[in-house]
Amino acid sequence: MGAASNTKAYGSNNTAGNLLVMCALSSGNISAVSDTVGGNTWVKAEDEDAAGVPFFLEIWYVENCAGGANTVTFTNDFGADFCQIWIAEYSGLATSSSEDSSNSAADLTGIDDTPNSGNITTTNADCLLVGCVGNNQERTMTWTTPDTEQYDDISAGLDRSMSVADQIVSATGTYAAS
Repeated sequence: MGAASNTKAYGSNNTAGNLLVMCALSSGNISAVSDTVGGNTWVKAEDEDAAGVPFFLEIWYVENCAGGANTVTFTNDFGADFCQIWIAEYSGLATSSSEDSSNSAADLTGIDDTPNSGNITTTNADCLLVGCVGNNQERTMTWTTPDTEQYDDISAGLDRSMSVADQIVSATGTYAAS
Protein backbone atom coordinates (compact mmCIF):
# COMPACT_ATOMS: atom_id res chain seq x y z
CA MET A 1 0.00 0.00 0.00
CA GLY A 2 1.21 3.52 -0.74
CA ALA A 3 1.11 6.56 1.50
CA ALA A 4 -2.23 8.27 2.10
CA SER A 5 -3.07 11.79 3.21
CA ASN A 6 -5.87 12.79 5.56
CA THR A 7 -7.09 16.28 6.41
CA LYS A 8 -9.03 18.06 9.14
CA ALA A 9 -9.96 21.75 9.16
CA TYR A 10 -10.13 23.95 12.25
CA GLY A 11 -13.66 25.30 12.73
CA SER A 12 -12.42 28.89 13.01
CA ASN A 13 -9.26 30.82 12.21
CA ASN A 14 -6.20 30.06 14.32
CA THR A 15 -4.96 32.95 16.47
CA ALA A 16 -1.27 33.74 16.00
CA GLY A 17 0.87 32.65 18.96
CA ASN A 18 -1.38 29.81 20.15
CA LEU A 19 -0.56 26.12 20.59
CA LEU A 20 -2.03 23.63 18.10
CA VAL A 21 -2.40 19.96 19.03
CA MET A 22 -3.34 16.94 16.90
CA CYS A 23 -4.05 13.38 18.04
CA ALA A 24 -4.42 10.71 15.37
CA LEU A 25 -5.25 7.02 15.35
CA SER A 26 -4.60 5.30 12.04
CA SER A 27 -3.44 2.17 10.32
CA GLY A 28 -0.20 3.82 9.23
CA ASN A 29 2.67 5.52 11.01
CA ILE A 30 2.43 9.27 10.38
CA SER A 31 5.42 10.41 8.34
CA ALA A 32 4.56 14.11 7.86
CA VAL A 33 2.19 16.76 9.18
CA SER A 34 1.62 20.14 7.57
CA ASP A 35 -1.07 22.79 7.42
CA THR A 36 -2.37 25.46 5.09
CA VAL A 37 -1.42 28.52 7.16
CA GLY A 38 2.28 28.26 6.32
CA GLY A 39 5.17 28.81 8.68
CA ASN A 40 3.97 26.28 11.24
CA THR A 41 6.31 23.44 12.18
CA TRP A 42 4.56 20.32 13.49
CA VAL A 43 6.55 18.34 16.09
CA LYS A 44 5.82 14.76 17.17
CA ALA A 45 5.36 14.57 20.94
CA GLU A 46 4.41 10.91 21.21
CA ASP A 47 3.91 7.88 19.10
CA GLU A 48 2.77 4.47 20.15
CA ASP A 49 2.25 1.48 17.93
CA ALA A 50 0.87 -1.95 18.55
CA ALA A 51 3.66 -4.34 17.63
CA GLY A 52 2.78 -6.61 14.75
CA VAL A 53 -0.44 -4.86 13.72
CA PRO A 54 -0.96 -1.62 11.79
CA PHE A 55 -2.37 0.42 14.68
CA PHE A 56 -0.70 3.77 15.40
CA LEU A 57 -1.56 6.50 17.92
CA GLU A 58 0.34 9.79 17.70
CA ILE A 59 0.30 13.27 19.24
CA TRP A 60 1.75 16.25 17.30
CA TYR A 61 1.86 19.96 18.14
CA VAL A 62 2.80 23.43 16.85
CA GLU A 63 4.10 26.13 19.18
CA ASN A 64 3.48 29.82 18.48
CA CYS A 65 1.28 29.11 15.46
CA ALA A 66 0.65 31.44 12.55
CA GLY A 67 -2.86 32.88 12.38
CA GLY A 68 -5.58 32.32 9.80
CA ALA A 69 -7.90 29.70 8.33
CA ASN A 70 -6.17 26.36 8.67
CA THR A 71 -6.49 22.77 7.51
CA VAL A 72 -4.11 20.14 8.89
CA THR A 73 -2.84 17.40 6.55
CA PHE A 74 -0.98 14.32 7.67
CA THR A 75 0.51 11.56 5.60
CA ASN A 76 0.84 8.02 6.86
CA ASP A 77 3.11 5.30 5.54
CA PHE A 78 0.66 2.56 4.66
CA GLY A 79 -2.37 4.23 3.13
CA ALA A 80 -4.90 4.29 5.94
CA ASP A 81 -7.69 1.79 5.90
CA PHE A 82 -8.87 3.74 8.96
CA CYS A 83 -8.07 7.11 10.46
CA GLN A 84 -9.40 9.21 13.31
CA ILE A 85 -8.09 12.71 13.95
CA TRP A 86 -8.70 15.29 16.66
CA ILE A 87 -7.29 18.84 16.54
CA ALA A 88 -7.41 21.65 19.09
CA GLU A 89 -6.05 25.13 19.70
CA TYR A 90 -4.96 26.44 23.11
CA SER A 91 -4.18 29.99 24.19
CA GLY A 92 -2.21 31.35 27.13
CA LEU A 93 0.50 28.67 27.08
CA ALA A 94 4.26 28.88 26.41
CA THR A 95 5.16 29.84 22.85
CA SER A 96 8.49 27.95 22.89
CA SER A 97 10.01 24.94 24.65
CA SER A 98 6.52 23.93 25.71
CA GLU A 99 7.02 20.15 25.80
CA ASP A 100 7.90 19.57 29.42
CA SER A 101 7.78 15.77 29.41
CA SER A 102 5.92 12.93 27.77
CA ASN A 103 5.22 9.28 28.29
CA SER A 104 3.38 6.54 26.48
CA ALA A 105 2.37 3.03 27.28
CA ALA A 106 1.01 0.15 25.24
CA ASP A 107 -1.21 -2.51 26.69
CA LEU A 108 -1.49 -5.31 24.17
CA THR A 109 -3.04 -7.81 26.53
CA GLY A 110 -6.60 -7.42 25.32
CA ILE A 111 -9.53 -5.18 26.08
CA ASP A 112 -8.67 -2.69 28.81
CA ASP A 113 -11.12 -0.11 30.14
CA THR A 114 -8.53 1.33 32.54
CA PRO A 115 -5.46 2.32 30.49
CA ASN A 116 -2.67 4.28 32.19
CA SER A 117 0.24 6.13 30.58
CA GLY A 118 2.48 5.79 33.58
CA ASN A 119 3.73 8.80 35.54
CA ILE A 120 5.25 11.95 34.11
CA THR A 121 6.77 14.65 36.26
CA THR A 122 6.47 18.23 35.08
CA THR A 123 9.26 20.73 35.70
CA ASN A 124 7.23 23.78 34.68
CA ALA A 125 4.00 25.15 36.11
CA ASP A 126 1.07 26.01 33.82
CA CYS A 127 1.34 22.89 31.66
CA LEU A 128 -1.16 21.36 29.29
CA LEU A 129 -1.69 17.65 29.87
CA VAL A 130 -3.07 15.70 26.91
CA GLY A 131 -4.09 12.08 27.19
CA CYS A 132 -5.00 10.06 24.12
CA VAL A 133 -6.19 6.46 24.07
CA GLY A 134 -6.64 4.30 20.99
CA ASN A 135 -8.46 1.01 21.17
CA ASN A 136 -8.61 -1.83 18.70
CA GLN A 137 -12.18 -2.32 19.95
CA GLU A 138 -15.27 -0.12 20.05
CA ARG A 139 -14.86 1.21 23.61
CA THR A 140 -16.00 4.32 25.47
CA MET A 141 -13.44 5.71 27.93
CA THR A 142 -14.05 7.34 31.29
CA TRP A 143 -11.15 9.61 32.22
CA THR A 144 -9.74 10.13 35.71
CA THR A 145 -6.86 12.40 34.64
CA PRO A 146 -6.61 14.61 32.65
CA ASP A 147 -10.06 15.54 33.78
CA THR A 148 -11.76 17.13 30.75
CA GLU A 149 -12.76 14.79 27.95
CA GLN A 150 -12.56 16.56 24.60
CA TYR A 151 -13.19 13.77 22.14
CA ASP A 152 -14.60 10.26 22.25
CA ASP A 153 -15.28 8.59 18.92
CA ILE A 154 -16.33 5.05 18.30
CA SER A 155 -16.14 4.17 14.62
CA ALA A 156 -19.15 1.91 14.36
CA GLY A 157 -18.36 -1.30 12.57
CA LEU A 158 -14.61 -0.59 12.42
CA ASP A 159 -13.72 -2.02 15.85
CA ARG A 160 -11.65 1.06 16.67
CA SER A 161 -12.07 4.00 19.00
CA MET A 162 -10.09 7.03 20.13
CA SER A 163 -10.60 9.23 23.16
CA VAL A 164 -8.77 12.45 24.12
CA ALA A 165 -8.77 14.36 27.41
CA ASP A 166 -6.89 17.46 28.50
CA GLN A 167 -6.21 19.55 31.56
CA ILE A 168 -4.17 22.66 32.29
CA VAL A 169 -2.30 22.34 35.59
CA SER A 170 -0.83 25.28 37.45
CA ALA A 171 1.76 23.50 39.58
CA THR A 172 4.66 21.17 38.95
CA GLY A 173 3.96 17.60 39.93
CA THR A 174 3.56 14.00 38.90
CA TYR A 175 0.66 13.16 36.63
CA ALA A 176 -0.62 10.23 34.57
CA ALA A 177 -3.19 9.86 31.83
CA SER A 178 -5.65 7.28 33.08
